[in-house]
Amino acid sequence: MPSEQYPVLEILFKNGKPSKVDDLAMVPVYLSSAQKQLFFSSLKQIHPDEPDGKHVCSQCNEVVPNLKEGRRHMVTHIRVMRLRCSLCGAGSFFCTDLRVHLMEGYCEKLHRAPDGVVDPDRLPCMTKEQADSLSELVDPINPGRVMYTSGQVSKCLFYPVVDC
Repeated sequence: MPSEQYPVLEILFKNGKPSKVDDLAMVPVYLSSAQKQLFFSSLKQIHPDEPDGKHVCSQCNEVVPNLKEGRRHMVTHIRVMRLRCSLCGAGSFFCTDLRVHLMEGYCEKLHRAPDGVVDPDRLPCMTKEQADSLSELVDPINPGRVMYTSGQVSKCLFYPVVDC
């Protein structure tokens, strides 16, 4: 209930929608403590004296060179996304993965892109700015928050299953 201590904050957006983020790489990741524990608890440090050294995934036993790559790996085991392709609906946790999906032509619905965005005679077929313009935040009101999803998760994220 609104009070003087906790006033109601009304946020108005142009055209009723939040504005688009210019560079998706600048959108921070927001995870609760419980989400961090859930997502990354299976990632174990191999050598106690090397906090950013090799880690092993206790779900699949894959060894990764450092914590950053370990966190990237762990996201492949869970069905969460922060971003979505506006053309085909493919989801991604990392903006670089969604950019690859679009720029390298893995999106099966590139024909839906506005005229002039896709250059079919070039690879990558668009710039990162163009790819970002075709990307959506799954939670535009709270950029950086994750959304749980269901459905098939390919071993090779966002690439045709036949290539894996």
